[in-house]
Amino acid sequence: MYAAPGADRIEIINGPEDGTEFIITRAPFDIGGDPGCVVNARLDEEVKLYHARASVVSKGYCVRSLAGAPVWVNGKRAGRIRSRVARDRDIERAGRTEMMVLLADGGLASRSYGLPAESDFSYALRSLGRFLLGLLRFGGGMLSHGKIRTLVAIAVLVGVASFVSPTVRAWVFYLWAWAVYYAQYGYYLIRSWM
Repeated sequence: MYAAPGADRIEIINGPEDGTEFIITRAPFDIGGDPGCVVNARLDEEVKLYHARASVVSKGYCVRSLAGAPVWVNGKRAGRIRSRVARDRDIERAGRTEMMVLLADGGLASRSYGLPAESDFSYALRSLGRFLLGLLRFGGGMLSHGKIRTLVAIAVLVGVASFVSPTVRAWVFYLWAWAVYYAQYGYYLIRSWM
């Protein structure tokens, strides 16, 4: 595939589709085996349908795992909450497929210089909020107003306690990571059924 001179791209350098290039024109974008993914590694059976998501940061792309399957950036694992930043000529690996990030001078990553990057903590907090909203939407008929108030009060107390004690903060971060996992797993499970 021919890449425009000012476009960022990801090139598969080792794997079943060696030499294939994917042009990055929008962010965030998904990496996976589904045809809707911008980076579509469809021949690697170890790559999940929605394996990872990359969002643009200043002079690079922030990579997170979506399906719980390992994603590596320069030999360091990116998880659901813990992200890794891939810069120019960095190597990403999903399944058995290794990809190189190639940034152009006029590409999306170079144009986003100075944009604030989302921290892993704020990502976990935002994902927890989406999970709780989804829980309230789908379970709203089953929960009375009293139970909702109790859940909100518990969430506020845990949130306040997490800023006081490092031990509580570690446990809250751990629980948020699991909440994000189940929220994303359920979303992609439902999406794959449709």
